[in-house]
Amino acid sequence: MTIADEITSTICELGLESSVRLLPPAEAERNIYMVQERFVAEPTARWWWDSLRKDLSFVTTDPIHQGYRYLPSLCPDMETWLFASDDEFAPWPVFSGNPSVFSAIIAECRYFEYAIASPSLDWIIFDNHHSILIATGEPVASRLQQFLG
Repeated sequence: MTIADEITSTICELGLESSVRLLPPAEAERNIYMVQERFVAEPTARWWWDSLRKDLSFVTTDPIHQGYRYLPSLCPDMETWLFASDDEFAPWPVFSGNPSVFSAIIAECRYFEYAIASPSLDWIIFDNHHSILIATGEPVASRLQQFLG
């Protein structure tokens, strides 16, 4: 089962079909390109978080990969994009939805790296395979710094 299949299945199991949608491949690829152009210094990087253009903030999360629990506090309550990576190079499946809903979905899935970005490209936050949350742009970077506080 691919990570896209697992997330889609979890969306159905949680009854969230009206809250989240898997973007069609062309739209997903366009969004991946826009995020790479805005945030990633090396577009061919497997791990975007390891090649960011801007200063970043980070916090180590639980060793059992539960950074998703902090998304509702760190991300604005708005429509966002979830980029789901299964430790593969892009293109990845991209979902549209709210960070709080994504948090609930991720909680029910096997671990995978992901990024959540605002469609206005003001900010992006990552949860990586080192159990580190990484954020750049506002307001998520400031919220993450406060969280460290």
